[in-house]
Amino acid sequence: MSSRVSWWPAVCLLLIATTNSLAATINIPTEAATVQGGIDLAGDGDTVLIAAGIYHERINFDGKAITVGGPFLLSGDSIHIMSAVIDGDPNILGPADSGSVVRFVSGEGAGSVLCGLTLQKGMGTSNNGGGILCSQASPVIRDCLIRLNVVSGTGGGMYCKEGSEPLLLNCRFEENRCGFFGGGLAANFSSPILDNCIFEQNLAQAPFGMSAGIDFFYSNPILTNCRVSGNVAAMIIGGVSCYESPASFDHCVFEGNQATFAGGLYCYGDPPTVTNGTFVFNDAPFGSAIYSEGCSYDLSNSIVAFNQQGAGIVAMFDSIPSIACTDIYGNEGGDWVGDISAQASINGNLSTDPLFCDALSSDFSIDSLSPCAPNQNSCGTLIGAVDPKCSGTLRAFAYPDTLHTFDVNSVNPSTLLVVVGNFTSGYSVEEIDLASLRVNDSLVPDSCAVLTGHPDFAGQVVVMYMNTGSYLNQYGWMWDITLQPCVVTGLFNDKSDIDLTAMVTLMGHVSGDVNNDGSRDISDLVLVVDYFFNNGPSLELPDAVDLDRNGTIDITDLTLLVERMFSTVQPEPLWERLLMYRD
Repeated sequence: MSSRVSWWPAVCLLLIATTNSLAATINIPTEAATVQGGIDLAGDGDTVLIAAGIYHERINFDGKAITVGGPFLLSGDSIHIMSAVIDGDPNILGPADSGSVVRFVSGEGAGSVLCGLTLQKGMGTSNNGGGILCSQASPVIRDCLIRLNVVSGTGGGMYCKEGSEPLLLNCRFEENRCGFFGGGLAANFSSPILDNCIFEQNLAQAPFGMSAGIDFFYSNPILTNCRVSGNVAAMIIGGVSCYESPASFDHCVFEGNQATFAGGLYCYGDPPTVTNGTFVFNDAPFGSAIYSEGCSYDLSNSIVAFNQQGAGIVAMFDSIPSIACTDIYGNEGGDWVGDISAQASINGNLSTDPLFCDALSSDFSIDSLSPCAPNQNSCGTLIGAVDPKCSGTLRAFAYPDTLHTFDVNSVNPSTLLVVVGNFTSGYSVEEIDLASLRVNDSLVPDSCAVLTGHPDFAGQVVVMYMNTGSYLNQYGWMWDITLQPCVVTGLFNDKSDIDLTAMVTLMGHVSGDVNNDGSRDISDLVLVVDYFFNNGPSLELPDAVDLDRNGTIDITDLTLLVERMFSTVQPEPLWERLLMYRD
């Protein structure tokens, strides 16, 4: 959770105490042995204050307008969020149809507050809503960590349904799992409001898992300053799915989410609005950042950069978005391509390096010299989710920025140039110890030169020359298309060490090419089917079959192989799959 200290808990308790002289604080475990016992004793306006510890139980607010929280309520220090844990582990409590850790199912409103707790290991109610179930209720949930909840249905971390309108502030959904929709959160016919929430490393698991981070279905959500990061779907939609859900995303980051279709965001039908979004390092063969179907959404003041495999934005079935003041750059499958190509140079749109301060450390603030900074672009506004934070930052580029791993054995290897420049804010090329320069920790350049007039940099640059084969040897056996960091380190004579990163696209061996003949074809499929169903011979290149890269070879990999071999330019609409598995 964020390390900042919130002033809200103390103010909240003060307001309760001064506006309702009859309000009571029920301490757990001294005045009631269990959290549910404290809720049962409480009346509207009361506070159930939970001491540090792990409480193995499942609780129900029972419609009461009360505050339930841990030590964070008194301290406002986020370090205390993990000190009070409500644990619904079925291995300890036993399985139950009502296995959600917390239930709001009796018309709770804004007076029902859950604050400063960790909720974990819930199994859901009727297999939905592992951490929290919210049905026809609108509570306030803030500064909570919802993690490690697993459901076979929908909403691993939380499930909202039937007109629920919860308010979620400063919450983190982490490592939750679902069997169908919404590893982190799912909302059906609801209108959740999320501010400063994080969805990280949630999973929509095989074989039918979809919408790993968040799933919105006929809902009207509002998300502000949220981060959706590292969520993985076995099938489709790694980050967020909006099905007939006109969501509003403002200053949100979509980072490193993975799926077959729609790495970062998917929409169908009633379109969402994305303002000041940042889509980085998401991974999907079809729509690495955004994939839409019949959904002409608005995208403005946003960055779509360095997403892997597919084009950054794919618009299918009459879903061309309206794009303005947006930087689409460095996406492996293409930037301004397909149905969005005509918008490449209009409405303030651009395609240039956004100059993140430290993208590899998930710092997506931008350099003050970035073309996405307010005073550096024709729109005169911030492009992306995060304000400028660094200034005059040295940066590195690699030329060419796309290499084929087969070149490692080339008879006439080419030369890779790694260029360091942008010597501003007191930096000088003369102050670099050229002999100290290394690439990826250990690779010594064949030679170095100081040049002037490079078109991508101001002033002088340092150019490192190296054999492409030597560079590629560092990576070993590579599969498909991947973005890899090219890290430059070295020493200044009188300043802090150099530590810069350029991104290089590596074209590896083809996943599914089991017989290693350079192509994925019917002969490979025959080998895999024979292996799975006829006790055929062991596969010579088993890693070639592990298409979802989860370390195991299973029926999901066979399904993906068939999909990739026989998919067309116009794949079947995803919305048909999304509806197929709904209740």
